[in-house]
Amino acid sequence: LAALVDDVEVLYRDVPVDAWFAPYVSSLIEEEIATGYENEQGEPIGEFGVSNPVTYAEVLKMSLEAVGVSLQSGTSRNISAQGTWADAYVAYGESEGISVLTPSLNVHESSTRGAVIQIMLEAMGILIGPKSETSYTDVSPNHPYARAIATATFIELIEGDSDTSGNKLNTFRPDEPINRAEVAKIVAIAKELLH
Repeated sequence: LAALVDDVEVLYRDVPVDAWFAPYVSSLIEEEIATGYENEQGEPIGEFGVSNPVTYAEVLKMSLEAVGVSLQSGTSRNISAQGTWADAYVAYGESEGISVLTPSLNVHESSTRGAVIQIMLEAMGILIGPKSETSYTDVSPNHPYARAIATATFIELIEGDSDTSGNKLNTFRPDEPINRAEVAKIVAIAKELLH
């Protein structure tokens, strides 16, 4: 995938144009929601990191950028965010009451699939419904993110796992990590739903 980032063409070596995730990654790059990894000078290195697990901080930033919240400064209560690129985003998330962002959470660790959905819905201002039952066999009604997962499924933001033939498996794997390609798809769909 070749894309313009700050008027410079960048070739993303890990985003083949025929990959299922290419249109979603392209959309995020084009709209400057996420442009992939950068070197110490802040220049893109041509890697989106599609197979890498997304961190709490990354999904928060993508979610906020998708709804037009771009931040440059701010100091959070979260120790792991302080002094990093994520500080302003986490400070904003804390001020907005995003429930996943506790002071002790390491925002640079891989996020779980359930936490990604909770963060995205809260950061994007999508109301989380009262229903906690889902068709997913691995999401119990008392799971901490069951309501967010049920809401995201109801509004067709997510659809759970499928086999290689596209048949639904009725699973979501809420406590497992999620990669940046999958998150790119969810963010792109959410952005479309909100407009």
